[in-house]
Amino acid sequence: MKMPTTSVDAESGDYITLDDATPEDVSDPEQWPNKRVIGAYLHQKKKHNAQNTYEARRTQLRRFHAWLDGRGEHISDMTPSRVRAFINKHAEAGYRPSSAQAAGEGVADFFSTLRDDFGVDVSDYNSGGDPTDVTLSELDATSGQSIAESHAGKQRSYVTKQEKDQLLDAVPDPVTRNKILVQLMFETGFRRSTMAQIEVDDLDRGEQVVEAYSPKVDKSVTATYSDAVASKLDLYLDLYRDGNLSADHSDRLFVSHRGPLTPERVGMIVREAAENAGIQEVVATDVGGRDRHRVTAHKLRHGLAHHLLHEQDIDIETVRAQLGHSDISITQTYVKQEESERLQTMRDEGPAGRTDPL
Repeated sequence: MKMPTTSVDAESGDYITLDDATPEDVSDPEQWPNKRVIGAYLHQKKKHNAQNTYEARRTQLRRFHAWLDGRGEHISDMTPSRVRAFINKHAEAGYRPSSAQAAGEGVADFFSTLRDDFGVDVSDYNSGGDPTDVTLSELDATSGQSIAESHAGKQRSYVTKQEKDQLLDAVPDPVTRNKILVQLMFETGFRRSTMAQIEVDDLDRGEQVVEAYSPKVDKSVTATYSDAVASKLDLYLDLYRDGNLSADHSDRLFVSHRGPLTPERVGMIVREAAENAGIQEVVATDVGGRDRHRVTAHKLRHGLAHHLLHEQDIDIETVRAQLGHSDISITQTYVKQEESERLQTMRDEGPAGRTDPL
């Protein structure tokens, strides 16, 4: 599965005036959106480098631009950890370590050029450090194979509807709250950071609509929820939620005795449910030595996309809007995932798997 890309080529004179802009201007995403900054960088590359070098950098920056937009982030937000996340995305998508390392080198060159040629040091605008400070040799720890988990003979990067039901039957205590959490994530496609932000007043219980703030895209997102969720919500809100002491001091929907649930705790609940259900497994270890699990909160979001596109035949633009993707090419990766599964099935189980001589 290839990573999505978006156009970053300079389209007008506005894209080639970076050397006349102040660093403060460039850090403003309204004045200098990602495409404008990257376009200015590529314009210089095209003037001063060989064609093949320019084309390689353009390919890498097209992926980087799509990744940034998908996360709702600006180049001034970039830190070493975020750059590593971009590099790791290559491993998740099945790129070999050499390709992932080249992508890291391309991004490092981009930020170095901003600093050295244009006087824009991104580390001045965030507290996370210099985005060029990434040890690319760490990538040798990756296998070079996709970590989009292998299960039952197929690559799959989503939680199926059946697996979601298994999670519901295996959620840890408190069961009512955590069943709502899992089902609502699957129905809405909300990220775990959005789930943690939901406030009680974000619910329209009559219309069964939830409107919550999404930190990733820095705006409100809206979705409907089912009668099943509505029934459990009534029970939770009218009986169980106020039993937590923290409910007296928090407007958040999902709380514990210690306080509102964090995004990290939301992820832990899903992983624990998967362990209890017997469907969890470690599929890889990332460059930081952390285990990567097959079932995660984000895979519930992927599961909704797969369910809508391939089981309900919902049009892709509706799915894009539901998931809040900034570019439809990101949504199309779910279509490509299904295509890769079909081809793999034909290799494993169909006539395309013939090994006997003709």
